[in-house]
Amino acid sequence: MIAGAALWLSAPTDPPWWLGPALFAGGAAAAFGFAAWPGLSAEGAFATVRRALGGGCALLAAAGAGAGAAYVRTMGVAQAPYVGSERPVRLEGWVVANDASDSGPRLRLLVDSIEGVDAPPRYVRVSVSEAGLLTAGRSAACRAVLGPPSGPLAPGAYDFARRAYFERLGATGFAFGRCRPIPFEPPPSWLDRQRLTLAAMRADLSAAIVAAAPGRGGAIAAALVTGDRSSIDTETNESLRDSGLGHLLSVSGIHMGVVGGLVFATVLWTLSLIAPIALRFPVKKIAALAALMVLAAYLIVSGSSVPALRSFVMACVAFGAILIDRPAISMRGLALAAFVVVLIFPESVLEPGFQMSFAATMALVALFEMLKRAPHEPALPTPGPLIGALNAAARGIGGVLLISLVAGLATDPFAIYHFQRFSLYSLPANL
Repeated sequence: MIAGAALWLSAPTDPPWWLGPALFAGGAAAAFGFAAWPGLSAEGAFATVRRALGGGCALLAAAGAGAGAAYVRTMGVAQAPYVGSERPVRLEGWVVANDASDSGPRLRLLVDSIEGVDAPPRYVRVSVSEAGLLTAGRSAACRAVLGPPSGPLAPGAYDFARRAYFERLGATGFAFGRCRPIPFEPPPSWLDRQRLTLAAMRADLSAAIVAAAPGRGGAIAAALVTGDRSSIDTETNESLRDSGLGHLLSVSGIHMGVVGGLVFATVLWTLSLIAPIALRFPVKKIAALAALMVLAAYLIVSGSSVPALRSFVMACVAFGAILIDRPAISMRGLALAAFVVVLIFPESVLEPGFQMSFAATMALVALFEMLKRAPHEPALPTPGPLIGALNAAARGIGGVLLISLVAGLATDPFAIYHFQRFSLYSLPANL
């Protein structure tokens, strides 16, 4: 399925819309036919060939499903292209976010109107000298030079235009002078109004965190809680990036795992200490449900970025497995998470974040299954207090070292391919 979505999205021209459904229907029908054809032997060389052909047809059907999901997603975010011009135009809209960069603030606007454009794009990003009073949720007017998002700088390089297309970011540019707040009516769509209200709440929360903890610590805390990285200085960004810790500033799998794990463990241990509740109710399932609710709230507060959404889906699969009495950590659960993510966000298969997060997770799940004690294996004798404490400390430190090493080995090839860089001391830094 991942291969089908990747091939459809990386094709030089759009394949016909019927290709994905045809592959899915044909492959599924052939796989079912090979599996359920009456009168065929279940053993021997012919059965082996039949199973191989059935598996190949199932893979073909999965590739068709991925291609179909990519087509549906592509059509769902389609909008009229923005041609752009070299002269400044008046741009009016509502500030959705301040996308920080090394060159200064960049305002992402939900567009209300662009001078001379009948069908403006949904979002526009404008580089400004300073944001001033234009926080998220406020309406603004700018004089800006706009153009379509730029493509890759070299063949095979990062394609910003593709990402902008799926984010419905139709134009980028720079403003002449300052963008100024102006009063006009809120967006007509109820959903857009709620998005702006939420963006304003996130901006206020980020400002409160920075005010409570001025300096580098408050800026990093605001990025971890609200996803707003505009307060982080360039030196901090470069230091974290060079040490292999840049991923910590983007709300993704590690943050969802820490938040969900802490809530799950806290609720589980608390309810387990209350005998009337522990004896009458499934406290493990209650803890999993509480973790899902907190993760949903964290997803909304952090801005619902694509990496956060992808991680939330994976967390839903893990905690959902607990709710239906299935193993939370397994290759089947990881495959189900990948299926859901590709079905909803097929464009993410070409992103480094998707490839690195699933590669690391797959390596860690494989490690967990290798080190898991077999059910028939006899338990070791209970050591004394001193030896037990030393064993626990050794297992804890060794486990952290092994997890960091395995995850690093799984993700380093993707980092080298996409970013042409390799952090020599990323392992001790992550520890």
